[in-house]
Amino acid sequence: MEVKMLELQNDLRERISHRNQYIPVTTCVDHFDDYFNRTWECHWHEEVEFSVVLKGSVEYIIFSSEKNTTTITLHHGEGIYVPSGKLHSVRALQEGTILAGLVFPISFFELTIFDNFYFNNISKVFDSHFPFIYLNTEESIDISITESIIEICGLTGTETGFELYCIELVSRIWRLLTSKMNHLTEKTMFCEESIQTQYMKAMLTFIHSNYGKCITVEEIAKHSGISRTECFRCFKKFLKKTPMEYTTSYRLSMATMLLTSTSRTIKDISSSCGFSTPEYFGKVFKKYLGTTPGQYRK
Repeated sequence: MEVKMLELQNDLRERISHRNQYIPVTTCVDHFDDYFNRTWECHWHEEVEFSVVLKGSVEYIIFSSEKNTTTITLHHGEGIYVPSGKLHSVRALQEGTILAGLVFPISFFELTIFDNFYFNNISKVFDSHFPFIYLNTEESIDISITESIIEICGLTGTETGFELYCIELVSRIWRLLTSKMNHLTEKTMFCEESIQTQYMKAMLTFIHSNYGKCITVEEIAKHSGISRTECFRCFKKFLKKTPMEYTTSYRLSMATMLLTSTSRTIKDISSSCGFSTPEYFGKVFKKYLGTTPGQYRK
């Protein structure tokens, strides 16, 4: 299936397009060298997510609460399941990192054939409180899941019985995941979203909606109804950045995408991404990326 770029809406929700309207399954094979800082910034989506590292290694950060933010490193062959609606970010830890991904909505299981056994076999995973499930390279169930993810990511859409093939693989992955959950301790994995996480979502939403304008820390904090000090504390705790460091990083990620995917002028891009002048844009760009916008475009 197709390779796709991470595209976020104003509320940080990833915009995911399903090519087949009858089978809402999307796969991607992402080369992190193509992304700014080899990073997917904080985002979420209504779909559940499965990922497997094909090459290199990545760092997943799952934002559940201030005290339960989890960082997990995945190496070649390892994978992860991320539930619907979970705020998370992903960063490649080395050059050449490639990640296979599978996402599909809960509505996938609204097909009539699943009606009779939905509550006993399917909703168990959706209704759990696991912030993520790690898939290793040692347990047979985990290996079977990651192999199935890689298999579905390799489909082109031209296979005979393609739709049935997708249903077969997704159903197999879900059956194995349900079986794996029987061996996990819910108590140790329970993680309820905290008020601090809600603050972060609100502040990040404000930045993503207004990065093209001149915004201040006071405005970011006000959007969540918290103080300037609390705003700094949240950003440092969750993202290990100041509010404006994150804003600059996001502006640059948008700028790099526009430089490579459009023919808009550098002056226009700098203005639309919130930089006061093209000269300042070039200075910041050079500082973070080690090259000029014009050279990067080439």
